[in-house]
Amino acid sequence: AGPEARAYCRWYSDGGMCNAPLDDVSPAGLARHLRDFHFEGKWSNTHRGVCCFRENGRACGRDMDYASFGKHIASVHLKSTSSTCPDCGKEFGRGDSLARHRKTCHGGA
Repeated sequence: AGPEARAYCRWYSDGGMCNAPLDDVSPAGLARHLRDFHFEGKWSNTHRGVCCFRENGRACGRDMDYASFGKHIASVHLKSTSSTCPDCGKEFGRGDSLARHRKTCHGGA
């Protein structure tokens, strides 16, 4: 097996694209990166904002609580939390979604 592909931050702000290498692509690691490098003292879990992660030349634009940014970026943009159903091969963005699918579609697990 070759080296794992490195993920880069594609958060876009007034200063341009971040492009910093991300060593921790867990929801907590991504939230920490955003808090430390993009929200510099302005982070509050209860504040709402727009996801500025870019894909295909466009910002995501989804509105959410700051507390959700890490989980959102991990599951939607980086797919670092994705899991595949061992029963049917369908892919899910998060483990809890897979567990719910297996319970309702495959009778448990």
